[in-house]
Amino acid sequence: MEQKHNHTAEVTSMSVYLGGKRIMTTSKDFTVKIWDTSNMTVYDEIHKEGIFDAWFTPDGLRCVSVSCDKTAAIFELQSGEVIQRFVGHKHWVCFAALSPDEKILATASNDNTVRIWNVAKGNVLHIIRDHRGTISYINFVHPTWIVTSARDGTIVGFNLEVSTVSGALGACVCISIHLCIW
Repeated sequence: MEQKHNHTAEVTSMSVYLGGKRIMTTSKDFTVKIWDTSNMTVYDEIHKEGIFDAWFTPDGLRCVSVSCDKTAAIFELQSGEVIQRFVGHKHWVCFAALSPDEKILATASNDNTVRIWNVAKGNVLHIIRDHRGTISYINFVHPTWIVTSARDGTIVGFNLEVSTVSGALGACVCISIHLCIW
């Protein structure tokens, strides 16, 4: 017999880990749910408003989440304890990307900014204000490069090593998630 443990509001994202053995869902009901082959764990204390997205860290021990409460969070899956909360955006945080070494978090908000955070300390290292429209994508394309795009057509690259922005980059041909040719 199949068990259902539905969210009570719109499901906003789903992330799969360990070849489908664990599935994470987020919802506007303010919860993150972890499903595996034997049970489900509900995390309902992470955010105070709807959750846009969440995903597993590469080791599968933690989760990164972004929310309508204008914050991002990293929390332990075993205990549900929030390790770090990232506060400072003026509007919903819709996207985030964690650097390959997990020391830097980049968050994108409907306030049209990208904030670069020190994960250990939770402080803002830089704010990118080069988008005129809602940010639609953010990712690390290299351990020291973040690329963002917005609905206004702009693509912005940020070099972490020298804290410089390459403004509207114009046409970008993305060969893969890890390689961009400008």
